[in-house]
Amino acid sequence: MKARLPKTTRPTTGRAREALFNLLQSRIELENAACLDLFSGTGAVALQCAERGAKIVHAVEIHRNLARQLQEKLSKYSEIQTHVFAVDALAFLRCEQNTYDFVFADPPYAMPNKDKLVAQCLNVLNDEGLVALEHPFYENYDGVAGFVESRRYGLGAFSFFRQPADDFVG
Repeated sequence: MKARLPKTTRPTTGRAREALFNLLQSRIELENAACLDLFSGTGAVALQCAERGAKIVHAVEIHRNLARQLQEKLSKYSEIQTHVFAVDALAFLRCEQNTYDFVFADPPYAMPNKDKLVAQCLNVLNDEGLVALEHPFYENYDGVAGFVESRRYGLGAFSFFRQPADDFVG
């Protein structure tokens, strides 16, 4: 049985998701990567990471029905470590001890302070890892620590972040 999507859930469109993974090909190796999908919803990004050979795929989705449905879908990837956490994404980030090569965050568009979310994502990112934030096209993150670039797709955009370089010159 398919879980009903909560009204606040806005799945990443297939076109935007395809564009995201095309961009990722030149920026990060997903094969054998540790991937984290925050505000996972239907889990399409987590599933795509599993399809592309990630060794670890963790997803965070607060809606239990969606989380349960996604865990069932991910269970077919028995050769990789998968887990869906049915908790608040921000609370998860505050407690998470693992680090990841790729973190995808697709928070509700109306969520304030997404720059703070990015900072928390960077806290669980490996040194060479990449954070992708999906957000409305009119939001600008080029002043946020670690910002690399933004790409617009329809009414949405993806902004990419890496660990900020140390500015210390010795």
